[in-house]
Amino acid sequence: MPALDVIDLTKTYRRRRAEDVRAAREVTFAAPEGAITAVLGPNGAGKTTTLECCSGLRSADSGRAVVLGRERKNAADDQWLREHVGVMVQSGGLPMAPTGREVLRHVSRFYSPRADLDRLTGALALDDALDTQVRRLSGGQKQRLAVACALAGKPQLAFLDEPTSGVDPHARRTCWELLREERAAGTSVVLTTHHIDEAQALAD
Repeated sequence: MPALDVIDLTKTYRRRRAEDVRAAREVTFAAPEGAITAVLGPNGAGKTTTLECCSGLRSADSGRAVVLGRERKNAADDQWLREHVGVMVQSGGLPMAPTGREVLRHVSRFYSPRADLDRLTGALALDDALDTQVRRLSGGQKQRLAVACALAGKPQLAFLDEPTSGVDPHARRTCWELLREERAAGTSVVLTTHHIDEAQALAD
């Protein structure tokens, strides 16, 4: 059974005074269990929309997304999936006022079991930034904090939308190494990227 099975997923954004935008058109792919799967494409190709529909943040117009063997019909009401799936959205979705440490601890409290937060922050080179308010973090630090939040609950499946966007080359490779470790521990990862080298380096 794949970790994610997407069948003919379609999403159109309706606009009042302009032509409708077909963001995802009959997208079909499968992400194997215990592997890293990269959804590759240029900006505007519909990668984020596809991931948001699969993770339950948006509803598709048609098609299906089967996550860990369960079809996402009304993902917001599926407690089991919320507890077994980690999600990082492209914009980060982080509150700006608390410190990075407070955000990460807050997110981790929703899960049992929880990941080793010290290992996550160390692997993502975040230790020196954890006591800084999120709004004062650099773009790359916010991105890495969002990755840590997505992995805080030891998910069976993690959706990561452009996890290394705006991250410096050293931190990017550090993030890659963490994702390889997560895969080795049995986590399935579906990530979007427009970097061919990232897909080549990470994806199974």
